[in-house]
Order: sequence, then C-alpha cells, then structure tokens
Amino acid sequence: MKTVDINWQQLEAAHGPGTDLPGLIASLASPEDLKFNIALSRLQMQTVPSDVLYPASPPVMDAVVECLRNPQLDPRRRPALVKLVGRFAGAARQSLVKKRIDTAWAVAIRASLAANAAAVFQPLLNNPDPECRAGAVEILLAFAPSDPSLLDWAETEYFRESDARVRTAMIAGLARSGRNGGYVERALDEETQPIALVLLHRLWIQQNNGSVADDSVAGLVSSFRESNQGHELNAVEGQPEFFEALSLLGPERERCILIEALREPQEASVARVLAQQLLCLTFEDHREDWSEVRLSADMLPTEGASPDFMMQQQARFDRPIGQILGDVLKGMFQSRFNREKHQAERRARINAMVEQFSTAHTVVKRIDYPSVAGAVHPPERLTAAQAEALNVLAGQASLWTFRTNLWTLFGLPDQAGELREWVTKRTL
Repeated sequence: MKTVDINWQQLEAAHGPGTDLPGLIASLASPEDLKFNIALSRLQMQTVPSDVLYPASPPVMDAVVECLRNPQLDPRRRPALVKLVGRFAGAARQSLVKKRIDTAWAVAIRASLAANAAAVFQPLLNNPDPECRAGAVEILLAFAPSDPSLLDWAETEYFRESDARVRTAMIAGLARSGRNGGYVERALDEETQPIALVLLHRLWIQQNNGSVADDSVAGLVSSFRESNQGHELNAVEGQPEFFEALSLLGPERERCILIEALREPQEASVARVLAQQLLCLTFEDHREDWSEVRLSADMLPTEGASPDFMMQQQARFDRPIGQILGDVLKGMFQSRFNREKHQAERRARINAMVEQFSTAHTVVKRIDYPSVAGAVHPPERLTAAQAEALNVLAGQASLWTFRTNLWTLFGLPDQAGELREWVTKRTL
C-alpha cells in the first residue's frame, strides 16, 4: 500500500488529523529497533487507543499487514506487528457486537482481514513463535461466525498445542462462534491456564443451558479469580465471558454466587467488577454504557491495612510502566487535558466524523452516549436481599482501598462504615 496515495490530512486519528501517520508507517521499516518500537506504539495510540477505531485505523492496519507480507521482515518484529493487527481485529469485533459509532471502520477492517487471511495469517499458524501463532488465531477467529474449517482445526489442534496463550486464543474463538461439543468436557479436565478455564466453563454452562452442578460454578469463579491475580485495578481478564456464564444461571443464582464470592477475600481488581455486577442485579440497573465508572490512584485507609501495604498499593497503582510510557509518547502530540473535557471533545469529534464518513458501505447512525453521571435513587426501604448485598460489599476490604465513583452512581455512601449505617437506617 502506498501511503502517498492517501489524503492523511482528511483522515482523523485519536489526536487529530493523521498527518504524522505516513512517517510512523515508514519507520516500521527502519533498521533501528528503537525507532521501530516507538513508531509501533505511536501508531497504536493514534489509531486504536482503548480499542476505539478512527477513520485512519483501516489504512494504518493495511500498512501493518503489508509489513507482514514483506519477505525481508526481521522475524523478531513479526510478533509485535501481529499483535497490533490483533488489536485492530479485537476493536472491530467489539464495535460490531456493540453497534458502536465506529462500525463503518470496523466493517472495513473485517473485510481487509478476510481478504488477507489465506495469504498472510493462516501461514502463521505453523510459525515456531507461539506469540505469532496466538496472534494469528485471534485474528482468524476474531469474528463470528468464523470459517468452519478453521473451527474444526482449532477444536482438533487445541489438544496438541503446548503453549497456553495459543490454546486460550483457540478457546476464545470457538466460544465466540458457539462451537460446543465433546472437546469441552475433555478440555476442562486437561486445561491448566485459568483464563482458558473461564472460557471453557462458559461453554460448558452454555452447552448445558445453565443446569450445571455447584462445583462447575465454583470452578468458574476460582478460574476467574486466579486469572486476575496480581493485575492492575482496571485490567480484568475474562470479564465479559465470566458474566455471560453467570447470566446463563439465572438472576437469583447469579446474585447468590456473587455474594458468596464477595464474602471471601478478593483482589481489588476482581472485587470491583463483582461489586458492580452485584449492584446492577440488586437494584435492577440496566444502564449499558459504563465507561464513566472512574477509578482513582488515591488510596483510602482500611481497617487492618498496614502502612507497608498502603505504600505498596500506592506505588502499584500510581505509575505502572505502561502509563509512564504512555505519558512520554502522548506528550509528543498533545498537552494534558482534563479527563472529562477530553472525553466530551472526543465524543463530539467522533460524532462529527460519523457524519463526514457516512458514505461507507454500512450505514452508521449518530449515537448520543447515555449519561451515567447521575445517581440512581435507591429505595427508601431496602429489601432483605438488598440489605444483604450492601452489607457484603461493606465488608469486602479490598473495595475500600481505592477511590471510585461507583458508589455515587448508585446513590450510595462511599465509605464502608457510612454504608453500613445507611443500610441499617433503611432496614429498621
């Protein structure tokens, strides 16, 4: 693909017109590893940040695919390029499933990946590097329904594959296409990777229409917890699949499972998503856009938390290396924006882009993001189930080691002690 044939000035990227994108694409061919890595990171930040697509996303992805076609490509760089293409594929899948406003560019990406599947990505399934194999599987099985022959291949090859990352990618693709079968039960007995087990348990529950034994549910919960050990507060693996599996069990059983899980000590990353889901169930909250749930590195003191623990947590959440690198690179393009102001400007810009690029094959409707800033008004009198759920949340210590507006969104106090008092007053 010749970048000179594209009017990059007219293509919007995350931080404005894509005028710097041709130079970054050219740097992917640089013999200097540092220059290559910086260019790759900046391309990701410009065209698929936070799994959101822009008008510049499809041509940039096509350029990356062209790099993979190059027979002179340094094999050490292939995994990183495949990973970036996988990011585009994942963002496109999310856009199509959720019918987001970036659907037109998702459709273009899906078509491009399909056109390059046989020549570029299928050969990578035999690559000796497991990162390349895992990335190729994620790309080839990114969209449902996938090619039946590829699904047959994944179902068979899963038991021969030694690398856990590749197996997890296979299971994720099979799950997206709803491919059940005898392999699920066998895989549950043999698999050891926690995130793969989450996906397998979801398939097992779906295959049995939600009628599964308690030990199967316990396996799902423990696998979800283990897959997120040591993760950052806002980085939770397997969250959609986990909650999809719970929803198949019915709302009452799901509520009981969440309560029992939150009675046990949990890491903050796991506890917060369990708490959010429990609050949605408890108060029958059906808001769909939860992008405005915010987390803060400001730590809150908790009963029994030692100073050493608090310092470790503060260091852990304040400046992870990804944020440091992100801040350095972002400084090249833009000044720091207030978070709320930046989000509002981005939404307005994306809606404007939708109107500008509405000539795409798929009709894209303008979507106004629903506001979730206002709190839900809780009932004056709590039911026994509501009181139980809130008392369990108040007793989950890890929920009170960070600041979040989650409590405000449900009209609840944001301190454990105040929440207990609040519940008591409304249940007397």
